[in-house]
Amino acid sequence: MATKRSASPLATSSAKRQRQTSTSPSASPLYAVCCVLCPRDRADRAGSTPLHPQPSTLLNLPAELRVHIYSFVFGNFIHVEIERANPVKPKYNPPYSTPPDRPPFPSDESDVWDRWVHPRSLRFYLCKSAVSEEDAYRRSQDSSLNEQLPGDEEHYANYWRAGDTFHIDPCFPRHKKCVPEKQRDLEWMLTPRERERQKRSPYVCIFKAIGIPLLQTCSKVYREAKNLPLSQSTFAFRDPLALVWMLSTFSLSQCNLLTSLCMFWTAGGAGYSSNAMPWNRWLLIPKLTDRLQGLRVIHLSISILHVGMGSEAPLRRDLHTTNLDTWVAGLKPLCELPLKQARVIISDDPDSKFGVKGYSSNQYLAYGWNYDHENWLHLRDLECFTADEKRGWAEQLRKRLLKET
Repeated sequence: MATKRSASPLATSSAKRQRQTSTSPSASPLYAVCCVLCPRDRADRAGSTPLHPQPSTLLNLPAELRVHIYSFVFGNFIHVEIERANPVKPKYNPPYSTPPDRPPFPSDESDVWDRWVHPRSLRFYLCKSAVSEEDAYRRSQDSSLNEQLPGDEEHYANYWRAGDTFHIDPCFPRHKKCVPEKQRDLEWMLTPRERERQKRSPYVCIFKAIGIPLLQTCSKVYREAKNLPLSQSTFAFRDPLALVWMLSTFSLSQCNLLTSLCMFWTAGGAGYSSNAMPWNRWLLIPKLTDRLQGLRVIHLSISILHVGMGSEAPLRRDLHTTNLDTWVAGLKPLCELPLKQARVIISDDPDSKFGVKGYSSNQYLAYGWNYDHENWLHLRDLECFTADEKRGWAEQLRKRLLKET
């Protein structure tokens, strides 16, 4: 007669450890993504608060209060930047409808990606702007807002204040302090002080940016809020490659947890990296929308950049033609998503010849109107969108994203 063998203490303890670690945030796929994306702060994660078996006092609060607490902890606005390995301008500019010839979601072809981005090249920065995207959108749509000041000494400054016929607040100044300026010099040309300053940049590990440490308080909090770090955060991108690289790093289920994205476009300029073509090409890559099925909110900021002779930018005469659609061709796949909210802000870039910096401090642009203010006013009437025309174009794009037209 066969006797039933009792499990060995080693096997029992091994199974017990496996059950414990299966509920641990450090064993979750989200934690694994944080380890891949964040080469820094591994010591902090290793020494962070471990998972405790006893329930947290947070669970004693009513569910409504816990929801508010979770929204404060996880509802962050995070800028995502990328360090390119080979930011070389291509030899030719293919049409907008041509998808990139690089693999959008690498598997065994990571060597192709290594020529464009560094491993673990994403950088995350918490937003420092005092004005939210919702408030900025409301300001852009308020035609009755007037912040102009009286007096002859304020005459020129009033051209770039709310209430001017052409002005809408640009988004760039609000987020100027959120992301440090990129170092233009080569690394071997930096002084020791510059290298030390670069190390002290306000880069934040995604592990802390999206509030993962709270999930380590106890297993019940983890099970209740494990999806909130990605679903309640808003990720903002200036470079389309950063968006594609982050989506390729996340699993499909994690990508579908993303509910809110913010994109900063530049329409115009003389270079490949400064106009809307990169966005229009990268958003057309195959299977991109498969990883954005959970997306419900889009913030889109388009800065019109006129930089003088030889530049391309939307002109006022293109307002009622199909030429404007070429600047936003990449939005077509996003229109197929089940979006519930879209906010679009269109403004003049501060470095444009119709922006405050382009007018006051760029002598090259001033040569285009012969350093004459009256010539600049006439040129602005011909080429620059009025504030109402910018609002009209923004509303048209918003309705297109939400399939209201």
